[in-house]
Amino acid sequence: MPIDYSKWDAIDVSDVEESSDGDEELLIPSHPGEEYDDCACPAERDLMLLGIPFAKDSSDDGWLIVGPGKLKIHPHDKSVQKYSRVIFEEDPRTYVPDRTRYTDGRVTRWGLINLAEEDPFAFVAGFMNMNQQPFLYENSSLIKPLKPDEQFIHLLEKRKGEYLDSSEVQDAKRHAYVLKVELCENEKDVWRRIEVPAAIDLSKFHDQVLVPCMGWARGYHGYVFEDPKDGAVIGPYKYDGYIDMMHVSMTYTKIMDDRAFPLSGILQKEGDAVYYTYDL
Repeated sequence: MPIDYSKWDAIDVSDVEESSDGDEELLIPSHPGEEYDDCACPAERDLMLLGIPFAKDSSDDGWLIVGPGKLKIHPHDKSVQKYSRVIFEEDPRTYVPDRTRYTDGRVTRWGLINLAEEDPFAFVAGFMNMNQQPFLYENSSLIKPLKPDEQFIHLLEKRKGEYLDSSEVQDAKRHAYVLKVELCENEKDVWRRIEVPAAIDLSKFHDQVLVPCMGWARGYHGYVFEDPKDGAVIGPYKYDGYIDMMHVSMTYTKIMDDRAFPLSGILQKEGDAVYYTYDL
């Protein structure tokens, strides 16, 4: 049976040529679920869906520039919706986490995740995509390729490093501290009372004080310290061979080198606290 093509003769064809250079202006959709330009890359589409403005740099790679921190996002990054909105909306040079949003006022994970609102199912789904993202950034033309959240944390680290040079921290280093070390979320009350110099760096504080006084194995398990005031995460430099430091990127994203971080960088006055996680 012959095919009648005449019924297609009146079909209109758009006279607008489809652009493939990715330079066209992309608008934020007015309704959720509205279709996007097919030329838009995954990161562009997700940013539009979230209502987050962005610009493009002039390089051939088409990096997206987002937020006050001018973070660079790879156009094919499929994890944009899994990043904390903080990195898109806040300036890392001035960002102060809202402690009232956290349980007991304890800020965690650089202030980028609110544990009370965290969705474990979203975390797992995000991890599947984020596992692939390092390859995008490692193969990029950036001098120091970092994922967007790592770029944000890198600027937070810089601020923290400047704070360590402040007179407040340096003056406190002249003192000795009497500390109560207590296990959290334990059925029995387990604690130690110790005396340490305020100037001790957190690397030595872990290896030469905390682990021995608790009777744990030295040089075996990984660890991190967290400042509850701003959620800064401090730990071993380049993971130092601990068997479970592979979990750091999944939980904390990025950690600050503890070898030059004095205890007085977190504790200065009575009542201050630092949280320490051993065996990651």
